[in-house]
Amino acid sequence: MAKKPIAEVDKFNSAFEGLDRDKKVAIFTHITPDPDAIAASVGLQWFLKKKYGIFSDIFYAGQISHPQNKTLVNVLSLDLKTAENYDSEKYQKVLIVDCTEQHLGIQGVNVNVIFDHHRNKIEKNDNEYDLVDIRPVGATCSLIYDLMLKYDMMFDVASPTEAERVIATAMIMGIKTDTRDLLSETCTQLDGDAYMFLRDFADMSKLDSIINYPLPKYLYDLENDAIKEENCVEINDTYVAYLGVLSANRRDTLPHIADKMMRMQGVTTSIIFAIVEDDIQGCVRSTDVSLDVDAFVKKIFGKNAGGKYGAGAGKIPLDFFALTSQNDEIKETISLAVKQTVIAKIEKEVNGE
Repeated sequence: MAKKPIAEVDKFNSAFEGLDRDKKVAIFTHITPDPDAIAASVGLQWFLKKKYGIFSDIFYAGQISHPQNKTLVNVLSLDLKTAENYDSEKYQKVLIVDCTEQHLGIQGVNVNVIFDHHRNKIEKNDNEYDLVDIRPVGATCSLIYDLMLKYDMMFDVASPTEAERVIATAMIMGIKTDTRDLLSETCTQLDGDAYMFLRDFADMSKLDSIINYPLPKYLYDLENDAIKEENCVEINDTYVAYLGVLSANRRDTLPHIADKMMRMQGVTTSIIFAIVEDDIQGCVRSTDVSLDVDAFVKKIFGKNAGGKYGAGAGKIPLDFFALTSQNDEIKETISLAVKQTVIAKIEKEVNGE
């Protein structure tokens, strides 16, 4: 596992040691954050306060709509703010986790620090940031654990605080989900070390509540829609399903169903997509070792897409054809056109045409 050069770490330390303790910094996750993004942000928030005495606010764009993500935030009483509440004048630094600038869902944010485990491009030169830590590990939470380790800012073994137990519970959940319980191809020794350390501090009762989160009825309805003949197609070993028009608070059914379809016999790649508000949004899961998921989702969904080994997501703005300004008949026509166009594009890519 490659470590960041000591000069970069020292640059980060110098930048934050000299900050005004009376002014906050901002931490951003990627749009519609998952457990790894949420947990990495709260872990980084704890580190900044512990190491430098600096307070921070956590921001996200999009929705926290997946039932498990909602449960994580609610059970651990995490304080996250929507991106609409961000005011650059109030914050002296911006740090982002689990993404780079293009996946924030908000424009005009001057980023100073990046922690990410995806193969995403950064917008500036490396030397224009205080730190860029992008490494091929299983979870961003593991990079935050590594930061804590480098600066010897660990939890109190003898008497961990309630805050430390909350952070450990969140971070172990982030690692569990992004490494599939340490079984994913992207899982590294660092992920394993972080998991084992955090396990001793996590609140197992709360962790169990998060893992076994309640499932809403509409999720079962949408799962049923995903296997209806008129909504799905199988292209070789790739399963594709269109879920129609979804509200923003049901967007996170896409990854859930994409994961579920991967358990279907003979399927190595699943692609579930829908119209969510004014975007076409899709989620990809794959066990095909020959498939570059990041490149694949970018070919399907364009620049607003990204991925890592085995998982990816993207969206295409409808722009002029946004449904919010259309009548029901036109909405139905647009929805049908989206379904046919996206499936045709996927079929072309899968068949290598």
